[in-house]
Amino acid sequence: MTDYLILHKIDPIFFLPQSDPDGQHMVVQNEYDRIAIVTADSLDEVFEKTNHIYEDWTKNDGVSMIVKGARSTSVGDLVLNMDTLDLVICAPIGWKPAVWVG
Repeated sequence: MTDYLILHKIDPIFFLPQSDPDGQHMVVQNEYDRIAIVTADSLDEVFEKTNHIYEDWTKNDGVSMIVKGARSTSVGDLVLNMDTLDLVICAPIGWKPAVWVG
């Protein structure tokens, strides 16, 4: 099991930002809020645990909220693997690598 930090775009626009020559999507840290820490086995499980599928996701097992209440994780939101520090952005299908800029 791995801990993941969930970061939601402050003003969600539900699209992916520009990527650098290495294919990493460039994101600006102050455009995101820290929302929760989720313990999961995979990014797919993180996505499931941070969406209102069967009930309010903030009450799911393995979720430790940083803020009170939150929308579901959507395209353009970030997940940081707290062990490896790998940063990914939620894409229309799956996850894409991301990198902090600015």
